[in-house]
Amino acid sequence: MASQDFQSMIVGRWTNGIVIMEFFKDGTLTVSRTNQAAGLTHFYRFLDDDIVEMGDPRYPISWQSYKVRVDRDSLTLTQQRVGISIDYSRA
Repeated sequence: MASQDFQSMIVGRWTNGIVIMEFFKDGTLTVSRTNQAAGLTHFYRFLDDDIVEMGDPRYPISWQSYKVRVDRDSLTLTQQRVGISIDYSRA
């Protein structure tokens, strides 16, 4: 799947039951816990067709890369450095 497809499909709210992530078209991302009213704002950008980098530009060390697998109802992010995968469903 081409990067354009992933970039449009990732937009929206996703949850794994503990964390809610919401990706916006402008490259911003909010992350919050399900019991938390407000979330933290981060940024994301695609580095390759299926690699997304997320973090806060104020803190360069915060950026991490993830392999993305996404379809209409599910999102899997695999952290590139340690290989841990987290599955999300559309909220």
